[in-house]
Amino acid sequence: MNDEARSAGASADGQPRSLSDQIVKALAEGRNKRVRKLVPRMHPAKIAALLERLSPAQRLALWQQIGDPLEQRVLGHLSAELRPTLMRETGDDTEHAVDEDAGKPSTAEQAGTRSELQALMDALDAGKLKRVGKLLHRMHPAKVAGLLEALPPTARSQAWSMVETERAGRVLSFLHDEISTALAQELDLDDLIAAVQPLELDDLVDLIQALPAELGSRLVLATTGARREQLESMLSYPEESAGGLMNADAIEVRAEVKAGTVLRYLRLLESLPPQTDMLMVVDRKGQYQGALRLSALVTASLDTPVAELMHTEIAGIPVST
Repeated sequence: MNDEARSAGASADGQPRSLSDQIVKALAEGRNKRVRKLVPRMHPAKIAALLERLSPAQRLALWQQIGDPLEQRVLGHLSAELRPTLMRETGDDTEHAVDEDAGKPSTAEQAGTRSELQALMDALDAGKLKRVGKLLHRMHPAKVAGLLEALPPTARSQAWSMVETERAGRVLSFLHDEISTALAQELDLDDLIAAVQPLELDDLVDLIQALPAELGSRLVLATTGARREQLESMLSYPEESAGGLMNADAIEVRAEVKAGTVLRYLRLLESLPPQTDMLMVVDRKGQYQGALRLSALVTASLDTPVAELMHTEIAGIPVST
């Protein structure tokens, strides 16, 4: 059985859906990461056949998602009429843009002032997603995050679709919470799980806290072994729970987390225990360290660590009482 037969899904009428059909569907939905995952499962000759039967717009969209190692193999199976068109796409230089009308370097390039953001926006405007992917690939994840934040939402989603899954988690960790949450939710669940696995636990905790509770819970459940235990401890989750910071008697927080993190957790809770005016601050072993007054929490800067806000002089209540 070939790869396509093994990978076939099911259509609405229950009939098997070929890889070609899955790719066309993913293209129509703008799910570029999924397209890049499916394409290598097909024989280059079959990819060529798919390219030749697609509309020009679909053909270009698919070609933008075919990586360099596969390009030449696919080109070898294309018709003589179609090959030159796609070779021109392959020949785009991400570093030396040329004015096709004049046949000379652009004015911005000659002046050496063309910013990476402008290069990225130009590539997006031209529909050159291969160029977008190459531009982003050679940048540090923090820089990718900065450029994504500078783009309008539609362009941001297009650029995000060209960030490799194995780098996506690191990029998310450098993004502003609102944008990180939105882009994380654009990923398929299996891609999101794969993307966050390389993250340091602190970064993973920050991301989970920013995500909707249900999605954050799925990421926790997808983590295994000692890493899962550490993650649950850092999130202060009760056993077998994907909830917030609350246990049966009080809400516990850690000294090293930030005020904004605690506030996000509190918003996830339907209600606070009666007469709650402060939170307990505990260490990684659950030992009492001090108390955090809600009045101090809601007036503090979001980046302020709990350690700077808590009162250590407030005595703890023995567990036996």
